[in-house]
Amino acid sequence: MSKKALPVYLTPEQYALLREAAVSYGKSMTDIVRDLIENHLTRGGAPPTDLSDLVGVATTGHPTDIAANRDQMLEEALG
Repeated sequence: MSKKALPVYLTPEQYALLREAAVSYGKSMTDIVRDLIENHLTRGGAPPTDLSDLVGVATTGHPTDIAANRDQMLEEALG
């Protein structure tokens, strides 16, 4: 596979996060960057800062108190 170099300038905070991820996953920082590009750009995934991955995480399948008792709660609050 042919590769191309790309100089990237990171803030100290970004560099620290990238280094922590590399240590955590036992990979090089370059591998982490390639993985991020592969997972979030070429596969059409959301960027890591996108919170859409959290949608539905806490779903129980049952209505919450607010959903189940909406009318009663509105009446009490406005009454």
